[in-house]
Amino acid sequence: MKTTIEIPDELLIQAKKIAAAERCSLKYLMETALRYEIDRRLQGQGPRKPNFRWITVPEEPAQDLDVSDREAIHRWLGRSV
Repeated sequence: MKTTIEIPDELLIQAKKIAAAERCSLKYLMETALRYEIDRRLQGQGPRKPNFRWITVPEEPAQDLDVSDREAIHRWLGRSV
C-alpha cells in the first residue's frame, strides 16, 4: 500500500545516508524501523523515555512553590532564572 507522510528534512537525510551506507532501500529501512517500533510497543515497552537524571540539593523547596502545580513551577522557574 502506498501512503504519504511528512517527516523532518533532517530525519530523511539521516535515513537516506544510513540506507546508502548499508546498501538497502529507504523503503526497507523505514519498514524495518516501523516494524521494530510496533513490536516493541506491543510487547508493553511503550515509547522510549527521555534519558535524564534528577539533580537534588539538600535544601527545602521554596516556600512559595507549589510542586503539585505544573504552571506554578514554570512561573517560579522563570522568576528565579
